Amino acid sequence: MSSKKEALKNSSKALKQSLEDQISDLKENFGDAGKNALWIGGGLITAYALTKLLTRSKKKKKAKKITIQPVEVEPTVENPREKPEKTEGLLSSTVKEQLIIFLLGIATERLTKFLSELETEDEQDSE
Repeated sequence: MSSKKEALKNSSKALKQSLEDQISDLKENFGDAGKNALWIGGGLITAYALTKLLTRSKKKKKAKKITIQPVEVEPTVENPREKPEKTEGLLSSTVKEQLIIFLLGIATERLTKFLSELETEDEQDSE
C-alpha cells in the first residue's frame, strides 16, 4: 500500500514540476512578444515625434477676422519682424524618409522573427 502512495506522490511531483516548467516557458514567450511590441511601438512613436518636430511651423495659425478698413497708400517698406514662410528643406525631408525606412525595417525584422517563433511553436505543438 505504501509503495502505491509513494508512486502517486512521485507522479504528482513530476506533474507539478512539468506544469511549473510550462508556465515559466509561457511567461518567457509572452515577455519576449511584449518586449518586441514595445520596441516596435516605441520606434513608431519616436519616428512620429521626430517628424512632427521637424515639420512643425514656428508660427501658430490664428483665425483671422475679416474687417474692412480703408487702405492708405504708403511706400512699401519691408517689416523686419516678418519672416518668409519656411518650406521643408531637402535635408529634413531626406532625413525623415530615411528614419521612417529604418524604423520600418526594424519593425518588419521583429515581426518576422515573432511570426517565425509562432510557427515553430505551432509545429512543436502539433507533433
